[in-house]
Amino acid sequence: KTFEAKTRERYHLMKACGMNFSPIVAEYTMPDHEINRMFEDYLGFRRPGLRIDEQREPLVDVVLQGARHLLWEISDEAIIKKLQQLMLDKKIMILDGHHRYTASYRLSKDHGEGYTLMMLVEGGDRALLLLPWHRCVRNCRMEELWRRIEENFVVEPYDKLTGNTLIYSKLNDEYNDEFDVRFGMYDGEKFYLLRGDEQRIRSLAKERGERVGLDVISLHEWLIEPTLKPLQGLRGDGAEPHIGNPEEDIVFTSSPRDAIEKVDSGAFSVAFFLKPLRIPDVKYKAEVEKRGLPQKSTLFLPKVAEGVVMWKWE
Repeated sequence: KTFEAKTRERYHLMKACGMNFSPIVAEYTMPDHEINRMFEDYLGFRRPGLRIDEQREPLVDVVLQGARHLLWEISDEAIIKKLQQLMLDKKIMILDGHHRYTASYRLSKDHGEGYTLMMLVEGGDRALLLLPWHRCVRNCRMEELWRRIEENFVVEPYDKLTGNTLIYSKLNDEYNDEFDVRFGMYDGEKFYLLRGDEQRIRSLAKERGERVGLDVISLHEWLIEPTLKPLQGLRGDGAEPHIGNPEEDIVFTSSPRDAIEKVDSGAFSVAFFLKPLRIPDVKYKAEVEKRGLPQKSTLFLPKVAEGVVMWKWE
């Protein structure tokens, strides 16, 4: 799922600048790891050791926010042709950059742009990690939220001192099956583990024809979107009232600490903590269920820093 405002923003940025500033990230399947092995042979190292060959020094070697980013240029025609042959019949699945993809597609239709910047990674790469995005929600009608929680979930409360650790322990416990839905919540006073009522979760799965991602689906459909305040009040400048909507009232963060601090600051009503999906789950969602997940359901690492590689198409 994408947000129209974010797609428009990226569309107008790319159109005005004639450039892609960061790649769309997509994965391909290659069980024998032939492309990875070809790159490692050419560059002269084996991961995870990453002892850099002095004969093949990277163009870029920089540490940003604790992560090391390296970039090499490969100009060997034989390797480029081999890479093209290996990728010729491959299907790819977008992991990150759905708004950029949608904006690029519109540019291709509106202005005939034939290419966009992408980074392709092997789906089975041992360095590819999948983490969750947590949700911070402002302008939430808390009474309605609790009514919906009690209707659809079993609640386990925990105090502020021990709750953070215990919630993550419970989220990482072994799951019975895809209908074993659970996620954490923090309202500034306590932490809570919310366990989905199994019969209601099964009904949701049957109704939607989906079995993957039921935690994030139920969170958005049952709790977040129906409880956003429809009217906050007139702004001081006399403009239109603020209408609660997901694009403005939901903020995503990969850091549980950041989510907690946002609620404690008073700027947000509540935070929700999710467990990560598995890469096979994401592929099943796309290839079998042929559905998309709610926005920011997955965080793939390593994440390429914006501006390391840019593509100028004008």
